[in-house]
Parts: sequence; structure tokens; C-alpha cells
Amino acid sequence: MPSKLARRTVLAIAAIGAICVMTLTSSCDSGGGGTPQTDPKVFSWDGPLASGGSIHLRNVNGSIEVRPSADSAVHVRVGASWTRGDPKTDLKFTVVPADNDVTICLIWGQGNCDTHNYSTGPGFLKFMKKGTDATTQLVVELPSRVRIDAFTMNGTITIASTAPVKAVNVNGSVRVATAVGPVEAVTVNGSVDVRMTTLGSDPGAVKAETVNGTAKVYVPADVDADYTLKVTNGGVANEFGAPEGTKGKTQTGTLGKGGRQVTVKAMNGSVGLYRLNPDGTPMVKN
Repeated sequence: MPSKLARRTVLAIAAIGAICVMTLTSSCDSGGGGTPQTDPKVFSWDGPLASGGSIHLRNVNGSIEVRPSADSAVHVRVGASWTRGDPKTDLKFTVVPADNDVTICLIWGQGNCDTHNYSTGPGFLKFMKKGTDATTQLVVELPSRVRIDAFTMNGTITIASTAPVKAVNVNGSVRVATAVGPVEAVTVNGSVDVRMTTLGSDPGAVKAETVNGTAKVYVPADVDADYTLKVTNGGVANEFGAPEGTKGKTQTGTLGKGGRQVTVKAMNGSVGLYRLNPDGTPMVKN
């Protein structure tokens, strides 16, 4: 998964995100007008992707949901809700396959889509007022052991996986549950909830970070990791027990033999590190 793409995208559109902050059930203000319409399948795609492959999902004004596939193929469905324009003609749905890797993008107006470049052009807000005002739902069913790299600007990201995950959001929550980590989950406005029944063999760090919201990470009770829990305005919860002498809003410590870095951060909200049962349920209800 490209580690720098989502960061560059967030920086490029953060100003738009600050202007167009939405709740989890509403879209950017589009000026209204027209009759509300909904279509559960404005776009669709089905294709092969073998275990060990990667999928890159790019959305702007809408949610992303990933869940297990019942077979060995990828199944993509895009739903939309709108009052103006026609998302089937006003939006671009792009699929870019490359070896055992596929990139899927939704583009408002002009833009580009490939594994290393995703943009919707500088006129996104203008397009939302004059083109379609659609809010989309990108739903993807994946075979097992496929890595996930997901980004949206306005909406929620919900992922159930059996492989490592990277999920970046701007305005909305991120929730990831996977049998094999690590996971990197980041948002600006919203909560982050990461659950891993194993951390996997990938040496990458685990990250759960938000600016405004709660950030939680659930790991196995017998995990080997070094952790940092940090909050600016809010509380810190640590089911493994706060290190002796810890004070203030930052905790650092070692679990088991240490090694893997686990970072949980929030500016305005709270952070927590919790224990997870092998079946994926929390050991203690929070």
C-alpha cells in the first residue's frame, strides 16, 4: 500500500474539509432543490483479486464499507442519494487493475485516478453546487487476505478484514476490525476504533489518531508491543494498567517482549488501549 498517498491527499483537501464539515448522516451543503432520490447501485464492478493482493479505495463525499466476500472475487457496489443532477453521468467511477492490485475511485468533476495519484480537481465545491449533489456509499466485498488502503473526505469508513489495513478520513469516523494487523487509521473529525485479533507478521506500526474525537485500539492480551497513548484535552484509559509513576496526558510502556509500536492519539477527546478476546470481542465492556 502506498504510505504517502493518503497523507498527500488529506493535506491537499484539508482546507475543503474545514469548510465542508459534515455530520455522519449529511453531505456538504449543495444548495438544495429537486426531489430526493436514492439508488442502491449507480455503479458496480466484479473482478478477481487473489489472496495477498491489495485494493485501494478512493471516495470524496460518502462512506466506504468493506466486508468479506462469499467467493474469491471482489464485488463493488456504489449507491447514491441526491436531489440534483445525475450521479450516473455527473460522477466518474474508475477501476484501475494492475497485477494483483486494483484501485477504485469515485471522482466529482475533473480528476485523476491511479495507484499513486487521486484527485477530484480544484473545483470540487463549485461542482457540488452546480453538478450533482450526490452522497455516495461505496460497498466492497473482498476475498480473504487482501490488503486494504481506503480514503474518503466526508463519510464513515467501516472495515471488516483479514489483512492489514490503512484507512484515512477527514470528516467522519473510522472503524476497523481485522484478524491480521497492523492497522493505520486516521481521521480529523470523528472517532477511531481499531480491533486486531493478531498483529500479523508485517512489521508496520499500529496507529489510531484523531484530532476531534475518541481513539481506541484493541489488541490481544498476550501481545508484544511498545505503546504510546497521548491526548491533549481528554482522558486516557489503559486496560493493561498505567505504568508506575505515569502522570498527565501521555503514557508509554511495554507489553510482553515489546517491539511493535502502537500509537493512540487524540487532541480533543480521549484515547484508550484495550484487551481483545481471540473471537474479537472485548475482554471488558467499555
